[in-house]
Amino acid sequence: MQNSILIEHGARYQICDRFWKRKLLFRWNSSTQKNQQMSNLNEPLLRRSNVDNAIVRDRNAQMNHLAKDIEDLKDTMNEIGNLIEEQGEDLNLMEDNAYTAEADVEKGVDILHTALDHQNRFRKKVCFIILVIIILLAVLSVIIYFSLPKNKTPPGPVNATELFY
Repeated sequence: MQNSILIEHGARYQICDRFWKRKLLFRWNSSTQKNQQMSNLNEPLLRRSNVDNAIVRDRNAQMNHLAKDIEDLKDTMNEIGNLIEEQGEDLNLMEDNAYTAEADVEKGVDILHTALDHQNRFRKKVCFIILVIIILLAVLSVIIYFSLPKNKTPPGPVNATELFY
């Protein structure tokens, strides 16, 4: 805008003395210098703003990376939780099987004690029966021994023809 004013001033006042032209040029130059100085002052701000923008972009990238890492960690923790839950179910099943096995073993021990008791009773009965049979045979042998006639002569040789006739 300063530049257009200068042109207007130059178009209107062509018969101005050099002093005025210099004054207007000085004003124009000084305003241009002010604009340059302002842009020079703004340049570090722009650089700083660019640096800030770069820092913000870098932080955003880091935050996105961190968010992705957290999401991966969450997925991993969910998978671990699912595995633990599955293993917990397996452990519960194994625990139930162990309790069932323990109860079955206790029943088996009771049955074995009963079988051992039955075996001992049977053995006692068999021993008693064998003893009774031995006593009966002994008594029978004694009865037979005393019931036979007592011949003092030993029997003589037997002819084979006497046996068949």
